[in-house]
Amino acid sequence: AVKALEASRDWGPPEVNALYELGNSYARSERFVDADKAYGQALDANAGYDEIYYNIAAIKSSRLGQVAKAIDYYRVSWAINPLSPEIYNSLGSLYLQNPAKYGADGIELLERGVHYFPGNPNHWNNLGYLYTMSKRYADVERAYTEALTIDPNIATAERNLAALVAQEHRQ
Repeated sequence: AVKALEASRDWGPPEVNALYELGNSYARSERFVDADKAYGQALDANAGYDEIYYNIAAIKSSRLGQVAKAIDYYRVSWAINPLSPEIYNSLGSLYLQNPAKYGADGIELLERGVHYFPGNPNHWNNLGYLYTMSKRYADVERAYTEALTIDPNIATAERNLAALVAQEHRQ
């Protein structure tokens, strides 16, 4: 597939789908720098596809060590398609890696995430964690309670809610 897609690219003119698939083929072949370049060429051909931004962000964050750039690309993907469930997981995980820097952004993201996907207990659990970092304790309790209502087996939410209750000296 790589050879055929490279021939398509070299023959021209730039075609977004062929370039996007070339990026995917490079990524599957673990040619991550080439994948990043091909996805960039796909954006040059047509910058309206959230999946391209998402894939660039995934390559930059997980394979090229460019977390700040990845966050920028994830944000564009999110702006284009706020109903993509994957964006809340991927961008959220980067925000959670550095809550001191990205806590407010993480709260904004996950508040929208629980709006669109209210049945996702992980969004509620992660939102509870970020609320804790912001000392928004009423919101912490609500978020962890919601996570446990959806999935009573989330041990971290249960521990964190119990710690909050103990801290507030409630029984």
